[in-house]
Amino acid sequence: MINKFNIDVYATLEIRNDGMIFSVFKYIGNNPILLFTRKSIAPAVLSSNWLDKEEHVKDTAKTAKEFSKMISEFENSYDGLKIDNVILIAPNKNIKYTEKPFTSNFVSESNPHGIIVTKKVIKKIISDLKIKSKVENCEIFSEEIIEIQADNKCTTLERIANIQTEKLTVRIKFVHISEQMLNSHRMVITKAGKEVLKVNGVNTRISSLYNAVADQYNKKQRVLVIDWKESQIEAGVFEGRKLVCLKTFVDGTDKIISMISKKLRVSKEIAKKYLMHNLDFGSNNNDQSVVYQNWNSTNKALDKMTGLQIKDAVATIFDSFYGPIKRNMSKNFTQGELITHNFGTITEIPGVETILRGGSKFANDYVYGKRIFGANNNHEMVSAIGAVNYAKIMNSRRKERQDKIVTSIYSGINIQQSRDQETENRAFGNFVPKKSRFNANQPLFLKDNGILIDEKKFKS
Repeated sequence: MINKFNIDVYATLEIRNDGMIFSVFKYIGNNPILLFTRKSIAPAVLSSNWLDKEEHVKDTAKTAKEFSKMISEFENSYDGLKIDNVILIAPNKNIKYTEKPFTSNFVSESNPHGIIVTKKVIKKIISDLKIKSKVENCEIFSEEIIEIQADNKCTTLERIANIQTEKLTVRIKFVHISEQMLNSHRMVITKAGKEVLKVNGVNTRISSLYNAVADQYNKKQRVLVIDWKESQIEAGVFEGRKLVCLKTFVDGTDKIISMISKKLRVSKEIAKKYLMHNLDFGSNNNDQSVVYQNWNSTNKALDKMTGLQIKDAVATIFDSFYGPIKRNMSKNFTQGELITHNFGTITEIPGVETILRGGSKFANDYVYGKRIFGANNNHEMVSAIGAVNYAKIMNSRRKERQDKIVTSIYSGINIQQSRDQETENRAFGNFVPKKSRFNANQPLFLKDNGILIDEKKFKS
């Protein structure tokens, strides 16, 4: 029997070198709640890395076995919830772009005034161009119409629909991703006996991060997403939900910590503590206080630094990274046009937004700080929350069209058919009794290892 309350459950898998992360989210209305997450570090036999240098999964069998354990732990914890489909978050490695033009004159003896352009015509053009733009060992991840001309006049897809046209020109940008890399990640899911979610079930990490903030912006606004990692920094520009460009910059937060370590003449561990824990860069409470002392054996004196001096030194180091990245990614756009969102390891730094905004004086710079209900290590969950947000949006649109929806628990549920069915919710306790209708105002109460939503139990 279909359970209406389990429909909005989404599972994600992201395999990174530093760990394989499996997460399950449940939506209450439009609010995602983290039900379960596990991070698994690769064993020594794989050199403590799940991926090789090309970000292919080294051993899909061993990785799938570990993934199966995670799924079993979740399913044993939440009686009644069985994972069928999983959203895959893939690395951004080796993304390529191609542009293909299409031009056709539709005037003929049978069509002296051309043809009426319909969605079917556009779909056929895209399908034909996909074949022509095939890149060896890659699969097309997404496509974007970047120009449409009808009778030599620029137009949009919305305006051209059902218009009589003699000559049509379409230019499409395709995003390609390594087929071998993507398949190695998919195989982990299939070897664990599960399937990749059939609708919008594969996302790149950079796209998932964008989708965590995408609902704030319209299709025409350009957003720069910067993903700060320990060993490198990845940056991508999005217009709507389309990836316009992606670049990788060598060195990451490890290099920043090394530079702070050298500046303060302390170990990397101590430098990391100052960066991540000892100072709030968004506060001026310790600006005039001496927060650092270290004996200088060369000068035979005690080096001292106030909170403000350390903050200025850290800001200068950050700006040597952030400034060039911003300028590099912004050079093809009007100054100030890009809205920037920062993700990754720097989100752990208290007040880091002040550092980024203060250095290069860029406006519209943000650091992701939204708390995810149920998550302890917030910055590791953002890509997952972005992926499930997108899946949720796509299912909402399918519901409006009365199409079948696809989630991690059920595949192909027709909402119209299930609306009047009586349900029993085991995962959330029997707060929805049999032979009764659900009242939206009734409190939600999770049992056992679940998350407490309301302290009052439902009274039948």
